Amino acid sequence: MTYTPPGQEPQQPSYSTPAQPAYSAPQSSYATPQYGQNQYAGYGAPKPKSDKKTFGLWGMILGLSGLLLPLFINNIAAIALGIVGLIKENSKGMSITAIVSGAIGLIWAPFAWTIAFGLIVFFAAGGAYYMS
Repeated sequence: MTYTPPGQEPQQPSYSTPAQPAYSAPQSSYATPQYGQNQYAGYGAPKPKSDKKTFGLWGMILGLSGLLLPLFINNIAAIALGIVGLIKENSKGMSITAIVSGAIGLIWAPFAWTIAFGLIVFFAAGGAYYMS
């Protein structure tokens, strides 16, 4: 506080409002994504699974047909489509059915073909003669 002689009023300090900066949006060091853009675009985020069930369905059809008609190609395709269906689609049940039925078909096919080949040879060699 400063000394004021008698008869004089002390000077009041002048108060003024400080200059305010113009309003601007807060600056951040992170880029904010616009609406509709994927916020994980550059970071290797997983893609959402598709709602389609085509790979799982076709794998299941081929796997079940591979059990009835033991062709190796049906079973191999069923396993492959079942795996793709598990990875890319939301058809978990059908894809697992495709993998399991394809694997069972791969195990069953050699036995089925051995039995079929044995019956063909048996009847071709005169199996009717041996049965009587």
